Parts: sequence; C-alpha cells; structure tokens
Amino acid sequence: RRYVLTAAHCHNPTRARKRITKVRLGEYQVTNDQSLDCVSKGDPSTCLPKVQDFEIRPEDVIRHPEYERSFQTGLVNDIALIRLPRLAEMNLGVKVVCLPINSDIAADQLNVPNIGEGLASFYPTVVGWGYIEPDPFKQELIGEEEKVGNPIQQKLPLPVLTKAECLTSLGFTPTDSTICA
Repeated sequence: RRYVLTAAHCHNPTRARKRITKVRLGEYQVTNDQSLDCVSKGDPSTCLPKVQDFEIRPEDVIRHPEYERSFQTGLVNDIALIRLPRLAEMNLGVKVVCLPINSDIAADQLNVPNIGEGLASFYPTVVGWGYIEPDPFKQELIGEEEKVGNPIQQKLPLPVLTKAECLTSLGFTPTDSTICA
C-alpha cells in the first residue's frame, strides 16, 4: 500500500521535465479533475471511488541501481519503485499486486518449465493509457496537466516471444531480466 511499481525510463532525476512528480491511483479515464469515473453516465452504481492523488518528491522514486539505457542493449533493469507519502486506500479501483520472489516457485505455479523461455506463447494483458495510433508521427499526448497517449485506459493481450523470436521480430536479444512481448 506504500509503493507503486513503474518503469525506470519514466523517471529521469536529472531532468525536471522528465521526473515523476505525481501519482494518481484508481483512475480509468484520465481527466484534469477528480470527477468519478463511471461506466454508465448518471448511474452511480457503475462508478469507481474517488481517485487518490499523491505528490512525489524526486527522492521518493527508486530506480533499479543497474538500470541502463543504451543503443546497444536497449533498456536493462527498467524497473523503479515510487514510495508514496501515505498509504494508498484499497478499493474497487486500487488493488495490491503480488510479484514473484522466487522464479522457480513462480514457474511451478504457472505450470511452465522456467520463467525465461517458459512463458513464450502466453498472452499476458498489458494495461495503460498509451498510444493507440501505430504511426509514430501521428502520436500526440492528450490532456493539459496529465498528458497521456489515450485518455481511456486500454488493455491488450500480447504474445510473449522466445529470445530467437524477439531477435527476429524486434531486432534484439532480451537479457535474462527481460520479457520480450
């Protein structure tokens, strides 16, 4: 309830415009106000609880100590934790996620031989407010304060690729700490 998991590339502590300064939990449709997100307008039974906003200081974002971004390796250890200034309130729109600590136990629970290559051909779902336009020249951020690729939360099942498929399709070989999808 105190930490939010994010990508390390989302936070650059040395560039003020690239720092994470705010976290909002429990939002489905990104708006510049704290109005309730409802599936059916006018029907309060279809609404999520009020969003939770947190002001974040640069020292509250902890990037992986071996995070690296380069042309040769791409993103390595692209993970960070954000320490919230207070506990998040759990509700319909805010849940705790448990991440595996032991890869052997996780592989056994998922019924795969190993976490590395064993996840290939699975279709986990990614969720977010990213771009839905495939043309990078048509991509624009939407919003005044909270800038996102798309204001409505999207979800998409992506196939997990083997290292060989990743090299063929995307042009790089993932490290042991990377899942290629």
